[in-house]
Amino acid sequence: MAIGRKQIGWSNESNLLWQISKLIDRLIKTIASSGGVPTLQQVLDNNHDLVDNNNFQGTEAGVRNEGAYVNAFGQQAAQDNTGTSINAFGLSSARENTGNDVNAIGYYAANNNSGDNVNAIGADSGSGNSGVHVNAFGNSAGKNNTYKNVNLFGYNATADADNQTVFSKWLGGVNKYLGRLSFNNITDDRTWKLPNQSGTLTVLETSSNYASDALAAAGGIPVGGLYHTAGVVKIRLV
Repeated sequence: MAIGRKQIGWSNESNLLWQISKLIDRLIKTIASSGGVPTLQQVLDNNHDLVDNNNFQGTEAGVRNEGAYVNAFGQQAAQDNTGTSINAFGLSSARENTGNDVNAIGYYAANNNSGDNVNAIGADSGSGNSGVHVNAFGNSAGKNNTYKNVNLFGYNATADADNQTVFSKWLGGVNKYLGRLSFNNITDDRTWKLPNQSGTLTVLETSSNYASDALAAAGGIPVGGLYHTAGVVKIRLV
């Protein structure tokens, strides 16, 4: 619709309305020349966000995603993801992920992950992981992990059993030493203080006081483990 000429003697309100009409007319013509007004679905498809509470930012982020509650930031982040409640930040983070409740931060973090309840922070951390309840912090920490309830700290930190906390000492290149703390044999809550009041490592706590090997075994002391009987240190033999 053509907008008429502005007339001499109009009030300020009339002049303002005329200016607004001209701007609207120009906007309509611009949209028409670009192919028409896009539909809401087109806006959603082009921006890859707001569908199923998802938010995707980055080239191919969230492409072919089937999960809900997914935040993906970075090229190919959460691409082909099928998991729910995913936060993926970094190139190909959580790409081809099938696990639920995953936080992936870093290049390839949690890529091809299938475990639930995973926190992967660092390049390639948690990639190929299939364990559940996994915390992997550091480059390649938890890569191809298969164990559950593990905490992995440092370069390429890996567990060799369930219920472990692992620390990595990087030596350079791809070389490292791993220190693994296993909690598979405890049968009750334990507290170890590092150090004790004298500044040394407390090896035995009061809770390790048993009268015999049989009672020590019942208390979760493994064969070869230390316990004491009223202060006398013993080794469980059977």
